[in-house]
Amino acid sequence: MIDGRNLISRIKCNINDSILVNFEKKGDEKCFPLKEKSNAIVFEGKHAGKKGMVNKMNQERKMAELNVQGEKINVLIKQLMAIE
Repeated sequence: MIDGRNLISRIKCNINDSILVNFEKKGDEKCFPLKEKSNAIVFEGKHAGKKGMVNKMNQERKMAELNVQGEKINVLIKQLMAIE
């Protein structure tokens, strides 16, 4: 977690996936996988704040191609967060 807390999850989630956490119940609720055809938001870099759908992922180059309102942009995978 970003505030330094750790969470032991019963939900299977892979590296680069996002997880929805319920702080009131102090537990995890859902995993959003970062893969092709998933929705994502760019949270860092020159495209920060843009939302779109992942078209392609190149694991070797650690890059993803996003479709943002008809425009294709290339973003580092580490700058993406999967969203609902």
